[in-house]
Amino acid sequence: MNRLASLTKSAIATTLAFAVIAWHVTASAEPTATWEQARVTGIAENLAKAVDTLYDLEYKAPQAFTSGFAGGGNAHHEFMDRLRRLRHETRHLASSLEKGASARATRGSVRHIKELNDDLAQYGRMIEFVNPVLNQFAAFEDLFRQLTPYYGLEAKR
Repeated sequence: MNRLASLTKSAIATTLAFAVIAWHVTASAEPTATWEQARVTGIAENLAKAVDTLYDLEYKAPQAFTSGFAGGGNAHHEFMDRLRRLRHETRHLASSLEKGASARATRGSVRHIKELNDDLAQYGRMIEFVNPVLNQFAAFEDLFRQLTPYYGLEAKR
């Protein structure tokens, strides 16, 4: 039993190491879209609005619950925490771009948005949502996919 636990820990550590390596490779790619300040700013503003709407929809939705997962309330708490942080980060990105910040100056915010989006997807798999929330999450992800080529990132998880 102890050997099995050790092998499981080793497999998890290896998987995490490969995930970190893959993230750095993806994050260091060159931009695939030519920088257009006005276009990127518009996308970021729409992204922030989409996250605001998503947050409001989920916050006001009937209590979310998990299906068949122990500690389900914790998954929803973590989801809402990441969503609140995503809301802050997308607002910050839109504000920075509005003030004329460059791709280099805002790259950290976009990377953080990607990490939060990945976390939301992970916790979201454990939660059952109402359709308006799912539709708004899809709208957010569509806008984020439009933004990532300007930063040399892939929005895929």
